[in-house]
Amino acid sequence: MKNDLGFCFAIYDKFMEPITFVNTYHTNTMLEDIGIGNYNVSFAIPKYLLNENTYFINIHINDSKGYIIKILEKVIKFSIIDDNYRRGDTYYGEWPGLISLVPNFTLSKK
Repeated sequence: MKNDLGFCFAIYDKFMEPITFVNTYHTNTMLEDIGIGNYNVSFAIPKYLLNENTYFINIHINDSKGYIIKILEKVIKFSIIDDNYRRGDTYYGEWPGLISLVPNFTLSKK
C-alpha cells in the first residue's frame, strides 16, 4: 500500500498565533509505503530560538498535494523559561518578540 503522506508540526504561541511550521515536505522526505503501526518522530528547536512563553504544537497530516487530511490540535504544550543568558542581568521585563536569536557574530576594528 503506497501512501503519499506528509506531516506538519505547527508551532503556536499561547494566543494560538502561528510561529512556524516544521514540515516533512521541506526536507523532501515523503512518507511512503507506511503501514499500520507505532512510529516515533522527532525534531529539534535550536536553543534560544523561542522567547519565554507557552507554546503548543498541532500536527497536520497532509496528502501529497499538501491538502490537510487531519489536524490534531494542541498535541504538545511546552513552556520556555528564560535563564537570563541572552540578557544577562542588565535587562529586566519581558523580552520583546516571539523569537530571540543568539547569533554567532564577530566585531573587528578596521
